[in-house]
Amino acid sequence: MGVITYVLDWNKYEDAPAKRVADHYYVISLADIDKVVEIIKEEGIDGVITGFTDSYLKYYAEICSRSGLPCYGTAEQFEILSNKHLWKKYCRQYNVPTVDEYSHEEVLADNARVKYPLLVKPSDNSGGRGVMICHDREDYIKAYDQALDYSPSKTVLTERYMVGTEATAFWLICNGNVHLIGLGSRLIGAKQDGVIGLPVGYSFPAENLDSYENNVFPHIKKMFEALKIDNGLIFMQNIIEDDVCHVYDIGYRLTGSLEYKILENLYHYNPLKMLINFAITGEMHEREWDESIITPYWCKYAYNVTISAKPGRIGRIDGVDLIKNLSGVFDVQYNHIAGEEIPRQSKGTLDQVVLRVFCVVDDEDRIWHIIDKIREYFKIMDEEDHDMCLPIFDVDKLYLRRQIYP
Repeated sequence: MGVITYVLDWNKYEDAPAKRVADHYYVISLADIDKVVEIIKEEGIDGVITGFTDSYLKYYAEICSRSGLPCYGTAEQFEILSNKHLWKKYCRQYNVPTVDEYSHEEVLADNARVKYPLLVKPSDNSGGRGVMICHDREDYIKAYDQALDYSPSKTVLTERYMVGTEATAFWLICNGNVHLIGLGSRLIGAKQDGVIGLPVGYSFPAENLDSYENNVFPHIKKMFEALKIDNGLIFMQNIIEDDVCHVYDIGYRLTGSLEYKILENLYHYNPLKMLINFAITGEMHEREWDESIITPYWCKYAYNVTISAKPGRIGRIDGVDLIKNLSGVFDVQYNHIAGEEIPRQSKGTLDQVVLRVFCVVDDEDRIWHIIDKIREYFKIMDEEDHDMCLPIFDVDKLYLRRQIYP
């Protein structure tokens, strides 16, 4: 894009892959806003962007405000859409289905309304951090204390643990126009010792897309309009019960599923690049463009195959070059490389994700071959040559015979 890039955070150079490819970098905490603003002014920086982690957003908003630079959201919007108690309140107000929740007092009192198992999580964290499944009151007390440790505001959300098919909706807002840009089936792997299962892939379009657009889209559009969201990218994770998508997580930011890679491959627009453009110019797009190309009814089958590893230090990763050369695979994304450690406390979080493989195919049968080859080629081994790879998803759960749209 021809942009000179500065990367700034508190990670050391050797622990920050982005700093190795940036034009310039600083080892400074985002919380040191005075210093960050000083650097922006000294270097003549034209725009600021962040993503992938909710906790950065409040700093991003203040840095932009004090530097006089464009920010795609307001501090209030970021607070609402990164705090589970607050956005669930808005969902209920605008008839957007969400998951039932219980108060701490109800659970401790063994209220008859409380139905186990429960899902306990910090109200203001992301990436699966501090999230636990509880089967009884004793489990709950332990999980509640753990979730508190992960919550900056020391608030915890307790919900009914729902089991069912998952789907993630992706929304793009440009100059106040709300677009549903994709609905993908979120495929979940086996649970690991009481923590939530991790995603093993996304497949697009989800089989319940028509129902979602007809029954849920209008309510969400009104909610976003009420929040006066003018620009940006929003994802909503849902669990489906009785053909109804119940929202259980929201992010007003870029997400690690990197769906913008697929959108650029299919339709030649990229929400990440649009957000970078907004950061510099205050506009999501450089010029007039045809928003009619934005559709959730994708013209091909698309997949994000997500591969995770058990905690440990990675000795080697094999087979990625072979996977890249498979017909239908157009990109791969490393989250970890050889030599890096996945700590034990990361179990059940997205820090276990090692590789994402992005595929676009005309024929759904093709994905069978790609998955088989990924299973054959891909290896994650620790330093003692033990297999670290968690199971790759079962293609039988993926084979849906979904409709593809012209």
